Amino acid sequence: MESPAGEVVAPVGRWYRFSFTVARGFTYGLLRVLGLRGLYHFGRAFATIEWLINYRRRRRFRRQIRPLFRDELPRARRRRACWRLFVNTRCDKLFFLIFDRLPQRVFEERFKWVDVEGLEAALRSGSGAYVAMSHFGAHHIAILMMSLRGHKVAGVRGAEEGPIRRYILDKYTRRYPQFAGIKSFYTSTNPREIFRAFRDGYLVGSASDVARIKNPRMRTVDVRFFGETRPFLVGPLQIALKCGVPIFQGFVVSRPFFRYDMIAIGPLIEPGRDDTAESESPERIAAVMQRYADNIETMLRQHPCHLSRV
Repeated sequence: MESPAGEVVAPVGRWYRFSFTVARGFTYGLLRVLGLRGLYHFGRAFATIEWLINYRRRRRFRRQIRPLFRDELPRARRRRACWRLFVNTRCDKLFFLIFDRLPQRVFEERFKWVDVEGLEAALRSGSGAYVAMSHFGAHHIAILMMSLRGHKVAGVRGAEEGPIRRYILDKYTRRYPQFAGIKSFYTSTNPREIFRAFRDGYLVGSASDVARIKNPRMRTVDVRFFGETRPFLVGPLQIALKCGVPIFQGFVVSRPFFRYDMIAIGPLIEPGRDDTAESESPERIAAVMQRYADNIETMLRQHPCHLSRV
């Protein structure tokens, strides 16, 4: 199986294809019987059972959240945040499974776009844009929605995530041909491919707040995050700066009954700078990344249940 960038990635196994087909058929059957509201109630009930029995994932959530908030979150709020994490994850997956079975008016009713005018204006001008995502919420849904709004979209991710997502996307293009234009780049992709995507007017998104650096050759910068110093990746950001495209930060907030807030913050750096050397200086990159980290911290304080790296 080949990525759009020409790289060979692992094919999707028969078991994954079979399980996806069964899960999608079962979910669609529930949708026809229960409707969207009933399907959400089913997902929430199923997630509650998962939350009660999956003590290992509850423990991982505590391990992730404790160093961030220390004693700032009362025990009751931590428990509720953990439960909401299970509900969000399960319901986001259900929504993703039936994405191609829903009419476009459903998306117009259930998606709220917050401060996206600047980002969409940049894309309409044909300049392309970089959106710094994070391990916060269901950002794969944002990729689909931006594509449905008529934008060319690409994502940068680890190669191990690619095959099953690409397989699902290929299935969905039968209903929404716009999805055929979505590109997937991987951490090993030649930077020239991302350069071309920006110059072709693509919205390119990636997450820089990695838990650990898998390859020591990846470029990082240290930021202050919840009172600690952590390395964040800066590769796609540097490419965006070289191309001179606007840089925004994106968040997806899950609401009850399959409703989502799509939020775009920025630009994180003043657009239109002619001095490329100045815009790519280590100090300037560090300042942009610190603002990126501060925005993630602010959103996590408001929505600790959206920590998706659990």
